[in-house]
Amino acid sequence: SRGTATTGIAMASEGGCLRRDDVLVPTAFGVPSRMVPFPSRARRAGAVPWGDLVTARHSTGIPNITVYSTLVGRRSPLTTLGQRLLRYEMVRDVAARLVRRRPPGPSAATRAATFVEVWGEVRDGAGGVRAAALTGPNAYDLTAEAVLRAVGRLLDRAVTPGAHTPATAFGHAFLDDLEDVHVTPVAGA
Repeated sequence: SRGTATTGIAMASEGGCLRRDDVLVPTAFGVPSRMVPFPSRARRAGAVPWGDLVTARHSTGIPNITVYSTLVGRRSPLTTLGQRLLRYEMVRDVAARLVRRRPPGPSAATRAATFVEVWGEVRDGAGGVRAAALTGPNAYDLTAEAVLRAVGRLLDRAVTPGAHTPATAFGHAFLDDLEDVHVTPVAGA
């Protein structure tokens, strides 16, 4: 969508970030990268400065977190050269104009033909690894459904008052209520 592309331009121009020993550490956008064994196929993903660096810390207490996305890759417009060019305001302005020429978002047909995959891995101090994958409908459709269900729970007063991340507000069982969303244990990478 236009919003996702605009956010990508801003993120790439500002660089990346990861959490190490409970400190947010700046990195180049997409660095580090790794192969991620998604259920459909393994793909290269690069580190991105998403909000999970903060929310996952608050939800889990884990001090070392890296968030990866397949939006960063060899064929992505957010290659190293693209990132360097996006540091210039003039280039960002041109990119934003090009984004505004695109349709506002994916069509219903495109959403129906696509899906989302999320893969997570946790390592403990003893070298143990646990990983799981979430698969579901197109990310825009999944987000819309999740927001409506979250609002319903808030209106039903099913959430303890206070400051929360989505995980602390709704718990992992929230995923069970979402249509066509499946979480399965998988091998770690």
